[in-house]
Formats: sequence, C-alpha cells, structure tokens
Amino acid sequence: MAYGSCGVRGLVFLDEGMRNLYADWRGKAGDVAAYLRLDAARHPGDPHTAELVDELAAASPVFQEVWAEHRLKDKTHGRYVYRHPVVGEPDLSFETLRLPDDPDQALIAHTVEEDSPSHTALRLLTAWSEEGAPVG
Repeated sequence: MAYGSCGVRGLVFLDEGMRNLYADWRGKAGDVAAYLRLDAARHPGDPHTAELVDELAAASPVFQEVWAEHRLKDKTHGRYVYRHPVVGEPDLSFETLRLPDDPDQALIAHTVEEDSPSHTALRLLTAWSEEGAPVG
C-alpha cells in the first residue's frame, strides 16, 4: 500500500497490521491525532501538516472521528500495551526527551519493569533475534 505523504503517522490509521500491534489501538489512534493537532498548533499554516491532515481525513473514518475531538497532547510519557504473536502483550512505558533548543527533535525511550512479564517477553525477543530465529 502506498501511503503518500502520510508517513509513519499515517501508518497508525492506514495499515491494518497496526490495528493488531496495539492492545488499545483506538487509544493509540486518538493519541496520534492529538500529537498531530499539537504539532499543527505549533506550526500554523504549515502546508505539509495540512496535506497530511487532509490525506488522513480522506482515507480514514477513524482519523476523522479522533481529529474531530480537538484533543491536544504532547508525547511526554505514558505506556502502551503491544501485541506479539509469540510473547503476548508486553506493557511498555515511554519517556520523551527533547532538546531545549529544538523541541521538534525527540528521543523516545521505552522501558519495562525489571522481572515483570513484559521484561521476560523482551528478553525472549532479544535472545531470539540474537540467535537469528524468527520472532513472529
């Protein structure tokens, strides 16, 4: 499938595989729309953002719904439960680190609690990837 200018943000709304990646896909979709709305507010009149919003609205009824909620959200911290066909549903927290002089640049670090089922799942995936075994 071609995503045009939608890029990674569009994947959440346009790629069917993404629906299976998140245990709460609708929540993730709402968060992505809220991040995009905040980005649009930070850069008013940006033609690329306007094009992205138009393209997503034309292609995804769910995007239309969550965009109409008018939520703003910054990606500072939170958690998502992912789905994996082998290790189940690891629960990962994230923290976003931004450069003070360039808030558009961000490093997002995902973590799990030590000795938790999610930690075990990630260790298993790491071991399999190091051995070259298929993971899904």
